[in-house]
Amino acid sequence: MKIIPLDDMFITHQYQLKHETRKDRDWDIKMVLHRKNGSSLVYHFKQSMSDFIGQFLSDTVICLDLYEMKDETPCLLLMCAGVQGILTKVHKMDRFKLMHVVTITEDDNLMSNFGRAKWRRCIRSASDCVFFAGPCTGGSPWNRLNKNVSEATAHNIRMKAFLYWELWEEFSLCLQRVHVLYAMALLELPRGCDYWNDERMKFMVNDTESTVHEFDGCMYGLKLHNSKMPELPSRNHGESYRGRYHFLICIRSVMAHILMDHVQVERLVPHNCIPTKS
Repeated sequence: MKIIPLDDMFITHQYQLKHETRKDRDWDIKMVLHRKNGSSLVYHFKQSMSDFIGQFLSDTVICLDLYEMKDETPCLLLMCAGVQGILTKVHKMDRFKLMHVVTITEDDNLMSNFGRAKWRRCIRSASDCVFFAGPCTGGSPWNRLNKNVSEATAHNIRMKAFLYWELWEEFSLCLQRVHVLYAMALLELPRGCDYWNDERMKFMVNDTESTVHEFDGCMYGLKLHNSKMPELPSRNHGESYRGRYHFLICIRSVMAHILMDHVQVERLVPHNCIPTKS
């Protein structure tokens, strides 16, 4: 099987899926990777004997064409994101695909060789942007109280914070590349999060050409994703998100204009955060 090295990772931009009559073909799935340099790689797969669903397609084969993201296509890289989110859904509905959204999920593991290679393939020029939304649980104002529940709870909170700063180290490496390319970086955290007071965060905010934007989630109709998450009393009915957020933009870029054309700020839903007092 032809293996693609990590430094030449294939980032899919578009795809085409079609079904064809089997005829005399001895394979079930054909996948073609169309590289941006004009070359292509072809893979053939056969279903396993335990694939009962595949038996219903015994007279059909599947052909999948994947097209690599070209260098001139602006890329928005979402670090520490889910496979599906607001930004990915907006991008999916955009039929013109003037930009591309790539996610680095928990399965990709940002701290692995695969995760590192993925962000390096996506940050290529001043038209690209990285959005880091690491888990803020370890620095949440709620957890300043929860640390007193038990030593086990306090330990879990410390481990959450340790995980954030491990992810931060990789984001810092990405920021160095952003600075060299004069690209753009976005960072999101709740206003009351302890991470804002950390020396590493202060150094990054004060020593880069960055701006901080603050907004109240409830003012823009943001909702809680997890109904079990505690909610502060509100004068309004419904599950309004009362989190007050800092939005940090580092290094200017034309990507800002592309983002504003595709995503309204009030539709951005914070990732994995706990509400704070407003």
